[in-house]
Amino acid sequence: TGLPNRLLLSDRLQQGMVQAERNKGNLAVLYVNIDRFKQVNDSLGHNGGDDLLRQMAQRISSCVGKADTVSRWGGDEFVVLLPGYSAGEASEVANIIINQQHSLIVLGSGHELFVSCSIGVAEYPADGEDVDALINSARSAMASLKEAGGNDYRRYIPGIGGIGDDRLAMETSLRHALVQEQFQLYY
Repeated sequence: TGLPNRLLLSDRLQQGMVQAERNKGNLAVLYVNIDRFKQVNDSLGHNGGDDLLRQMAQRISSCVGKADTVSRWGGDEFVVLLPGYSAGEASEVANIIINQQHSLIVLGSGHELFVSCSIGVAEYPADGEDVDALINSARSAMASLKEAGGNDYRRYIPGIGGIGDDRLAMETSLRHALVQEQFQLYY
């Protein structure tokens, strides 16, 4: 995609947090995930998926300013760093990115696609005081949106990731109980 990777984004995000703290300001991140990307990869192959990723990277980059950073986080996920933005201002950028996706994408193979995306929005320092916490907050907002159908943006709400965390803890406890033969069957 030609975009910065996780390491560069993390460094810029850390610097942005220091700057925001110094100026008593804020910054926001967008966690962007391409909806139904697996279907594109499965039906058009990895070359088609890679072409789509490159075009999405260009589209997302065209929606932000020069001081902002768009990076490839992994797979079909991008993170956008918006220094000096509140969550409300970042939501406006998220809306611009979503509206940009309504136009047709023509892949190098000639296949035509309409693609949507789901975006989670988080703000520093309210939604996370370090790099990992802030990105996880934005990812949690995006994940809850995808469960609801996607193709929109959602701001982070504290506790939004709790369901997944609780589910993981319960699964781990159930597996321990199974190994330790703590279950009894009643008819």
